[in-house]
Amino acid sequence: MFHAYYPGRSFPSVSVTGTACSLHCKHCNAHYLEGMHPALTPDDLIEFSRALKKSGGEGFLLSGGSDKRGVVPLMRYAPAIRKIKEETGLIINAHIGFADRDEIEALVSAGVDVFSVDIVGDSSTVKRVYGLEKTVDDYISLLNNLEYAGAAVVPHITAGLDFGRIRGEYGAVDMVSGYNFKALVFLSLVPTRGTAMENLPPLPEEDLLSLLKYAIERFSGDVLVGCMRPRYQRKWEIEAVKSGISGIVIPASPTLSFVKESGMKIEVHNHCCALRALGL
Repeated sequence: MFHAYYPGRSFPSVSVTGTACSLHCKHCNAHYLEGMHPALTPDDLIEFSRALKKSGGEGFLLSGGSDKRGVVPLMRYAPAIRKIKEETGLIINAHIGFADRDEIEALVSAGVDVFSVDIVGDSSTVKRVYGLEKTVDDYISLLNNLEYAGAAVVPHITAGLDFGRIRGEYGAVDMVSGYNFKALVFLSLVPTRGTAMENLPPLPEEDLLSLLKYAIERFSGDVLVGCMRPRYQRKWEIEAVKSGISGIVIPASPTLSFVKESGMKIEVHNHCCALRALGL
């Protein structure tokens, strides 16, 4: 089975901070917040969710800019999340950053379905890119807290995050492979205008493919490729399918043709690939 994901109007992204972020990380500089629907108050989020449900939406990514702790400030939205789940049943995928145990437990209790967590396997990369005094041990603590709370977790690893270099990604795979997570999502650095990395070349396709093959061997769940990646890099996709990758967000047409010719069934989803953790 090959899973093809096409998130769009039925599964939009929401920012609880609008375009504001305290970190301005070197690879993003708040750029990607501009494409998210702003929900600056809990009431805004409830109103947005009602409208989404009415239009036939399936759910949404709940995210936003980080505070100076590296946390997406979702705690005050917990009562609204509970109300949204009761009223609409929409699926909520939360991007939380370095939330602590109390914050995680409040969000799990409120009804968040899936937690998307960025994982970095090299402490120096965290400081260089995010500007945070966090270490690999902090990521392990985060994952342990999520596991303790009974959360459905989908780790995300960005290949080439450290200024286009592979540095810690293999260690990140080893880290998450020690848990019983059902899905692992890979992203690849997009040199983005207005950031410190805008003039970098993209990560070589062979480096991404080698990393994916390693993850497929080590990780017991589904290995997927998410939406954040240079879309003009496509040659690796067929090789990744041959290696056993489970799915890709917006795969190239030749990739889909290869999957069909190989006799594999294609399952199409109009939502975020992180929902693979729920079997979707």
